[in-house]
Amino acid sequence: LRHLILSTGKSAGRNSSGRITVFHRGGGSKRLQRKIDLKRSRSSIGIVERIEYDPNRSSRIALVRWIEGVLLGRQRKCKTIEEFALPLQILEPTTATIFCLFSFS
Repeated sequence: LRHLILSTGKSAGRNSSGRITVFHRGGGSKRLQRKIDLKRSRSSIGIVERIEYDPNRSSRIALVRWIEGVLLGRQRKCKTIEEFALPLQILEPTTATIFCLFSFS
């Protein structure tokens, strides 16, 4: 599935201007990053589609098709204007006099 795989660019120890900032980096084979759902806290029944090799980890990963569907718990809900709470009381500005004794020795 292509929407679960994304590519990341290599810097090979170079910064944005192309200068070497970290020595002895570079080369290697091209690797594609896989999106993995590590925050699935609910237990659910799923079907293992396939088990595949992941070059970025020391283990193999399984592509699971969940019966319930995709878990979309990471999306934030925006508050409406009515949901914002007003302050309980409004404080009026006051003046105070502070007396302190300082001794410099």
